[in-house]
Amino acid sequence: MHNPVRIINRSGTNEILLYGEIYYGAERDFIEVLRGIAPGPLVVRISSEGGDFFSGLAVFTALKRRGNISVFIDSMAASAASVVAMAADAGKLVIAPEAFVFLHRAHSSVQGEAKDF
Repeated sequence: MHNPVRIINRSGTNEILLYGEIYYGAERDFIEVLRGIAPGPLVVRISSEGGDFFSGLAVFTALKRRGNISVFIDSMAASAASVVAMAADAGKLVIAPEAFVFLHRAHSSVQGEAKDF
């Protein structure tokens, strides 16, 4: 699976790009990247259709623990990505004028024969 996380260091400011699907297990890749970034301000840029809720929640928690987080929604923070966006410190969430934040109720499905339920 394509890792949606990239690090950019511009003029001493660390940025993480979360561009792509938050697949099941993505939190491990994200946290590994996060561990490699020196303490200090961190910018997270998001363009994601979302994905696995629990992976997104783990990314949110890792960012909240770190602190000093600014989040920019560049185009879309949908579903689980909208949860990650909420990790921004107070007053440090910026949504581009043309960007979207998409929230929805959780949903699930099951499959099998009637006797299985």
